[in-house]
Amino acid sequence: MALTFQKLRVCQLISFRRFTVATASALACSSMLAGCSARGLSAPTESEKYGGQPLAVPVLSAIDPGSENGEYDFAHATDPTPDDQKPTKVDYAVEKDDLLLIGISDLYGPSSGETVTVVRVNKRGDITTLPFIKSLHAAGLTEIELEQAIVEAYRDACIIENAQVSISD
Repeated sequence: MALTFQKLRVCQLISFRRFTVATASALACSSMLAGCSARGLSAPTESEKYGGQPLAVPVLSAIDPGSENGEYDFAHATDPTPDDQKPTKVDYAVEKDDLLLIGISDLYGPSSGETVTVVRVNKRGDITTLPFIKSLHAAGLTEIELEQAIVEAYRDACIIENAQVSISD
């Protein structure tokens, strides 16, 4: 009885595989043949419907002519000079109402990953929403100085000895 069941099962698998191969072949052939009769917009008969002209949209000279003053917007502009293209050595200082993205590694324990917090500097220039830290003055500090201040705040609070902090604005 078991041998007969196995033979039946093998026959079913073989016939299923033959059906699958035949179906896949039929679908492949029909998809290849269907592509031959399709006409796109590049076919001559399609462009003749529009007077033989290509289907193109002209480029606008202005997005909103009512809000653009043309040449008057930059009437007093001058060409850039070599001095304009020199990088400045002044880093950006954090100001009141700045929105900062602060990342702190291993805040919730070793190998816990980076905790990313979006923080707004309040009207007094302080950050009050860092995890486990009450308040930290940020206004006037560069990003590097603020990173160091956050590292020191977590060290002083005995939370993280050497925090890895990243800040972007």
